[in-house]
Amino acid sequence: MFLVIFPMKSQTVPKEQVEQLKRLGRTNDHIEKVYKGEIIKLLFGKFEYGGSFDGVVFRTQNGKVILARLSPIFGTDIKPYLVLNETVEMTIIGDELLLEEMIYKDDYIKKLEKELKGPIQGLGNIKRLTSSNGTFELGKIDKEYVNDLYGSPMTTVINVNVLDRKKLDKNKGMLILENGDTLVLAIDSKDDEPLNSKKISYLKFEKGGENGRYYKGKSTYKLYHGEINSHDILIYTPFAFNSSLLETLKVKPVEFVSDDSGLVTGIEAKSKKYGLQVYSFNSKDARKISQSFNVKDGDSLNFHFSVLGKNYHLKAIERNENELILTSRFETRTEEDYIQQNEPIEGTVNKIFYAKKNVKSSFRGLLMNDSIYVKVNSSMAISIAKLIKEGKPVKIEGWKRKELDSEINMLGYTIFIPSKITVNGKTFTTKVNLTRSL
Repeated sequence: MFLVIFPMKSQTVPKEQVEQLKRLGRTNDHIEKVYKGEIIKLLFGKFEYGGSFDGVVFRTQNGKVILARLSPIFGTDIKPYLVLNETVEMTIIGDELLLEEMIYKDDYIKKLEKELKGPIQGLGNIKRLTSSNGTFELGKIDKEYVNDLYGSPMTTVINVNVLDRKKLDKNKGMLILENGDTLVLAIDSKDDEPLNSKKISYLKFEKGGENGRYYKGKSTYKLYHGEINSHDILIYTPFAFNSSLLETLKVKPVEFVSDDSGLVTGIEAKSKKYGLQVYSFNSKDARKISQSFNVKDGDSLNFHFSVLGKNYHLKAIERNENELILTSRFETRTEEDYIQQNEPIEGTVNKIFYAKKNVKSSFRGLLMNDSIYVKVNSSMAISIAKLIKEGKPVKIEGWKRKELDSEINMLGYTIFIPSKITVNGKTFTTKVNLTRSL
């Protein structure tokens, strides 16, 4: 059953909220109740301008008002049966006490009550809805289907003219763009620069119906800056699976840089604002960048990039009329890039690579025979970190990365992901998942 947990703005959690979350989570104790009444409001999450459908406010025939939730992935399924101000029958499942009266109400619910000019009593989840258009029945959530949400396309958009702008409140602004998109963005009261821009560049998470979501506004996007602040702690999201504002900057490129494996994954460039920095990109973009721009010719380029902490992720490059849009997200599906190596490879450890310099718990790879880069996943790294030393003999079995035309291998290493490593006479085995980045 769908459990909704909203972000909190403080480390102090009221005991009533904790108790309510426990009751929402104990689904084995939940009951079903059938009500007749009217849907008085459709809900589209906390993003009121263009969020995805996730529930309704329902008024029963005896006057009780219930907040009835639904997982957003069923939005397009329930959409045909949603009718306002018409008698419908709804089966709601939830905790017996919470169906009657909520223990805790957050700011979102209080705002709804103010809008509706009355209290919301109950809280539960939609299981069935019968209206004049037919019946919706809640299905099971397919884990693979949910994971596919993260495979939805993202699009990089650069240099779009801003037609109109408005400040919604002290924390939010809206930009109306020439291409038909509307952007709602969090703003800093001390820095309104994004809101005042004549042109804007951004990365948007495509709102396709294929992911099951029913959106209030398909061309309206909430943009994230890549920072955490007091008014929206979800701005800095893992893996950047959200629409985000891109910074545009004139830089002077210096050279391509590679990761430990030798694959080119970035450009070192100078700017007045950030000095000398590495701007990273997907390794499969390296060849087309080198073919489109001479990085070492000394001419300035415009970089469009996102900033996540201390990392600069390059999304587009331009010089004069030449624009190059890069891969919008880092690859997570890489199985087709590897072939299984049936024969074990033996050799000597020449170098050890750590995510954090010389911190053994951050061991991530090693160089064998001065020619093979062995990329080790986290579970195996924990097992062998204390055993691996330079000069030691090792034997590996597993998967070899293909030589891809789209990539540039600066160091010429063979790249290997092991399913088995033998060191000190002990063999360590791990399950290699090539459909995810290591």
